[in-house]
Amino acid sequence: MILSQAYQRARFASYLDPWADPLKGGYQIIQGQIALGTGRLFGVGLGASRQKWSYVPNAHTDFIFAIIGEELGLIGTLVVLAGFAFFVYLGIRIAREAPDRFGFLVAGGITAWIGVQAVINVGAVTAEVVAAVFGLVAAGVAAWTGACTSNIGGWSAGLIGSGA
Repeated sequence: MILSQAYQRARFASYLDPWADPLKGGYQIIQGQIALGTGRLFGVGLGASRQKWSYVPNAHTDFIFAIIGEELGLIGTLVVLAGFAFFVYLGIRIAREAPDRFGFLVAGGITAWIGVQAVINVGAVTAEVVAAVFGLVAAGVAAWTGACTSNIGGWSAGLIGSGA
């Protein structure tokens, strides 16, 4: 399915080898990697990123992890990853202690959703998987509404139909 359209094939090929087309298809991945590399161990300082102003497209959403890496360095990225790991740990714990199946499914679903989204975003920035908005960290209405309402229609219709 990913290879059904020409633009999808081109994007997938640029993902596999961003240096094959560094000015078009691979540009965003390469600039994200440059941002991560520029941060080194301690970063260039909070708010001092140069990549976010002219080089990394969608720096405040899709590639927020690259900017965190540039500004806060490896230490900052590890703190962010530890925060997400702690969030997932707490979410699993809450889901296991839920009083009913609905609570278990809600807590587990939200935890899995945000945890997987974080893994996908980090993988995209490091050129490992496809991009996704870094939930709870990315800026803008898209990140917030996406994190809060992505499946509202699915479960609210079930609640209305069930008389709840």
